[in-house]
Amino acid sequence: MPRMDLVAGFSLGLLGPYLEQHPASLDAVLAEAGLSGARFDAPFAMISATKVAHVLDTAARVTSDDNFGIGYGAYFALRGAAVMGQLHLTAPTVRDLLKATVEFAPLSIPAASVDLVEQGETAALTAHLVTLDGVAPRQFAEFLLAVLITRIRRGAGARWKPLAADLAYQAPADQRHLRHLLGETLRFDQSSYRIEFDRRTLDIAFSGVPIGPFEMTRAYLRRLLKRAPYLEQTIEGETRRVIARRLAEDQSVTLDDVAAEVGRSARSLQVRLDQEGHTYEAVLLDMRKELAQRYLRDTDLPMSEIAARLGFKVQSVLSRWMATHFSETPTAARKRLRRDRITAAAEAMVAVSLQAPLTDEPKPDARNPTGATGLNRDRRRRKGR
Repeated sequence: MPRMDLVAGFSLGLLGPYLEQHPASLDAVLAEAGLSGARFDAPFAMISATKVAHVLDTAARVTSDDNFGIGYGAYFALRGAAVMGQLHLTAPTVRDLLKATVEFAPLSIPAASVDLVEQGETAALTAHLVTLDGVAPRQFAEFLLAVLITRIRRGAGARWKPLAADLAYQAPADQRHLRHLLGETLRFDQSSYRIEFDRRTLDIAFSGVPIGPFEMTRAYLRRLLKRAPYLEQTIEGETRRVIARRLAEDQSVTLDDVAAEVGRSARSLQVRLDQEGHTYEAVLLDMRKELAQRYLRDTDLPMSEIAARLGFKVQSVLSRWMATHFSETPTAARKRLRRDRITAAAEAMVAVSLQAPLTDEPKPDARNPTGATGLNRDRRRRKGR
């Protein structure tokens, strides 16, 4: 699957609060980057990785912090509430965390291809980033590395470091923060990013983490992975991706504007969509309906903000649109969608508990010769029938 200049919009979702700890503001950074008014906090939209890298480079300049990417990554790692963050923070082991990173990289960082290889006593996570358009990758790459390493250290300890790291940029003059993050063995100007681990690190378990939330989140992301519009190699998929991004950045989604970004005339885009059995109006409606359900179910955004993110000027337009396409008000839809989510989560928890292995059971005694208790004892009774 080809890499694209895309990254999940939530990667900059905490930049404003983080900048408040520095002598700078998000508005100042965006103005300096030439992106005044841009919005990067849409939890489900994809935005340009080049833009993200440019914003982080600008933030480093504005704050006079040459290690801004590392600092923001460490801050983001334990506060990011997006779905990938939930998956990382509920992973049972480091191996589960890294495998999830590889499996769902197309959802969070389509700009990278990621692989995990275990060989002998070591393992290595390798990432190839798409070439950014005239923007230095350092702050962006260090942000991603800091997020990953900080989350691994939850189980491996605050002083844990990789055995070695390859970095695809020139060596900075001051490497102290990098060495604190990645260890003493650093190789610069490499063709890809690579982190090498002692293989025993992969077996480290995160304490106090129940298996249920991780399994449920992974199942949800696997369903999402099959539907992600920016992964579809069709004109419909490309059109959906452009619509989602433009809505997230508060840009027009007229046929002419979307067609221009896809690289076609309006007529050509209509013809190609027709060949795949779609119309532009239907694709736009489907994308809006999908985003509406996600915003209502998975965020606490006010209705006025949801209306804006769907391209509607005022909240009353959203209400009329919901009545037409969902036969309910936005408030009623939010209640229903969240109720359905709770029901699905409960069903998933039951399914996970029924699949759990029979381990760590008490030893047999005179009153309980099998040593089984609770659900496991009931299972054994059923097996014996």
